[in-house]
Formats: sequence, structure tokens, C-alpha cells
Amino acid sequence: MTWIAHHRWRALPGLARLALGTAIPLAATVLAFVAAGTLASARFWFLFNFSYIDAGPPLGERLVRMVVRGGLVAGSAALLYGCAIAGMREAWTTARGRFVLGWVVVSALCVGLGGRFFGHYFHQLTAPLCVLAAPVAIRVARRRWFIVALVLPAATYLAPSLDLRRSQVHRHQDMRRKRQAPRPEMQEVAAEIGQAMNFYERPSFIPASIVTAPIDFPWRGAQAHIGPVEVVTPLLKSLGQGTGLAQVAQCAGVLLWAIWRLKNAANVDHNLEVAEAAFAYCVDWRYFDETADPWHEVLDQPPALSAAMKVNSLMLRALDHEAYWNSFYQPVSETFHSTNIVHHILPKPQRRDFKIWLDSVIDRVQTFFPLPDIPNKKFRTFDSEAAYDQYVTPRRGVAVPPQILDPGFDYKPQEREALLAEFLGQLDPQKNRYLRSPVSMLKLGFVGVPYRLP
Repeated sequence: MTWIAHHRWRALPGLARLALGTAIPLAATVLAFVAAGTLASARFWFLFNFSYIDAGPPLGERLVRMVVRGGLVAGSAALLYGCAIAGMREAWTTARGRFVLGWVVVSALCVGLGGRFFGHYFHQLTAPLCVLAAPVAIRVARRRWFIVALVLPAATYLAPSLDLRRSQVHRHQDMRRKRQAPRPEMQEVAAEIGQAMNFYERPSFIPASIVTAPIDFPWRGAQAHIGPVEVVTPLLKSLGQGTGLAQVAQCAGVLLWAIWRLKNAANVDHNLEVAEAAFAYCVDWRYFDETADPWHEVLDQPPALSAAMKVNSLMLRALDHEAYWNSFYQPVSETFHSTNIVHHILPKPQRRDFKIWLDSVIDRVQTFFPLPDIPNKKFRTFDSEAAYDQYVTPRRGVAVPPQILDPGFDYKPQEREALLAEFLGQLDPQKNRYLRSPVSMLKLGFVGVPYRLP
């Protein structure tokens, strides 16, 4: 900028070339999106970056991430960062050097934007640091300590990472060997009644038309379209007639409708993993890892992303084992609010399809997983926590297989265990971030062989 201030007219051709060099690739990119018919999606994901930044972690967590992750990066590239810091004073004495220093500052701000400090974010710092470090590195390259300083930090961090990777590979291999197939009698029954539900393909009960329908529903924020909280509606009463785990199943089904409605407008695919993991939770809460969720808060805009985040948060609340696993109460309100949101975001012609499906699932739940009518006794009236847990266990109910969501599936209670055994046998915690590894489950006190029905 100093050079430009003193050579205004001579700088204009260079600035024009710089502007042209910036505009040409941007224009070419836009034209490529237009040709592919994806300009609207590109614009959405560009604007999504601002929401992603706003939804970053709290200040305390940002500082921890900056220190830990930044320390790992700077430590493994200590020579680069050390030489760059040594070259800053010399760089300040020239206009070009000050330009590079500005480049470093802008890059550092970009690394810290959003407060996540992922390792690959630091790549954009590498180029300006290399420019700063090069003169210093050339001067000291012949010194004996230079090679040590070049190799030692990287080797120090590389060795543990290779060992970690090796241990992960061995652990995954052990997991595959230890994970036993379902019992033979279960396999025979499962073979007769059909394949397990595939959560990564659109279910037959969800019409394809909702996927391609435009996102044109009005949206006033995440809290504006939940169900009423002041009154007990007929829908709330109907939803509340099933056990706690049946509520989880219903909520997962409603989540599937939301995912396929918003699939082309927001990055919601990880919610398919949530829906799948919810049925593993029904078998044992230790299967579900709630810390794996990438969304830390619910945004109010844009509409598609906000709606997806809100339904996701309600599903995660329904899967809160501390609140509901050993509790007299069920996550009815979570299913109720999710249902109201999905009804709102669906195109009007498909709302009838959703209601027919929901009525069918409610009827199946009330038939096969009814909520037992037992008195609500206070926790303090029991001699121990174990006694209370045993008392409320019928309210939680037995695990519900995913096929309960499919009105076209002829569900029979005597096939429940076979369906669950088949479902557990095809789960892969390496492909679903919300599923815990067998080792982690055992550490949490799981009894038996993970991913095998007792």
C-alpha cells in the first residue's frame, strides 16, 4: 500500500491486472456452476459458511482448540515457524516484506475464523510463512543444527501418529474378529422375513416428490414452528401411548421425513446416521455417541438448515439416556415438536401422505409397544436407585426394530428379536459416527458382546 500511495498512476495497470486475474477464475467458476445447473446450490453453500462460522464453539473451547491444535501444527513444523518469526523484523523494512506480513495476518485470521482450528486450516498459513522463512533458512542451512531442526520436530510427531494409526488398524481388525454373527436361529428367521431396513436409501413410505420440491416454506426461526406448549393436543395424546423406546422409534421416523425433505437444500446426510443409531440406542444406550454430532447450536436461518438443525436437536434430546433411559417419562414432546416442524416444511400435497404414515405408525406402536399404566412413584420412596430403575423399566419398554416404521411391513411380535439381531449384525461403527466402538461400549459397562443381541 505504501508503494501504491507514492506511485498511484504507475500502480493502476498492475491493479487492473490483479483485478482481472481475480475476476477471470471467479467468472469461470460461476459459468461452470451455471452449465451444471448447480448455481443455486453453490450459492447456498457459500452462504452456509457464514452460518457455520456463527455456530462455532464457545470462547473457552476456542482457546483450548487454538492452543492444542495450533501447538501440534507449530510443533511439527517448528523450523518453518521459527525461521518465519526470525524473518519478520527484516521483512518489515521493505514494502514487499510488509505485504507478506499482511498476508500472514490475513491467513492467520482465516485459520481462526469460526474457532475450530482444524489441522488442514493451517495450510493457508504455509505459503506466506515459507516466504518469510526462506531468507533465514538460506543463511543457516549450512549449520549442523539445521538438519536436526528440520527433521526432529516432524519425526517427533510422526512416530506417535504412525503408532496411533497402527493401533487403530489393529483395533478395527480385532473388532471385526470379535463381532460375532447373530445366532443361527435368528438368521434363519431373518432370512424368511426380509432384509434389514437400509437407512441410506429413501424408504418406500416417503414419496420421492418431497425431495425435489422447492424449499419455499415460510420460516420465522427454529422455535417458531414447534407444536403448542400450553395445551395437550390430540396428537400429543396419541403419541404418548407408546413406551419410551417406541417414542425414540417414532421420533427417528419423523427425522427421516425431515432429512429427505431437506436433502437437496442442506447438508443433512449425517442425520441418516442418527436415525440408524437411534435404533441401536433402543437395544442399549451405550451404542449411541451423542458427542459425535457436528452441530453445536440451532441457527434460525437459512430455513432448510435451521429446520434440519431443530429436528436434529429434538432427536438428540430424545436420545438423552440420562433424562429418559431410567425414567418414568418418555420423550413425547420431542416427537411432537418434530412432527409439527415436518408438517410445516412439507409441500401441501405431501402432508396427507405424512399424516397417513404417522397415524399408521402410532397405531402399530399402540398395538405392539403400549405404555403400561403404572403409578408414578417418587424416586425418594424407593430403597435404592436400582429399585427405582427396575420399577420404571416397563415404561421404557423393549427395543423396537426399524421395520416398525414401514406400514407395508407385516410386523409380528415373535419376530422382534430376529429383526433386531439382523439389524445389529449389519451395523458398522466405522461408517456411522454416532455408533460407539465395541471397546468404548465395554468401558462404559456394556455386558455381553457388542453388536450381537444378547
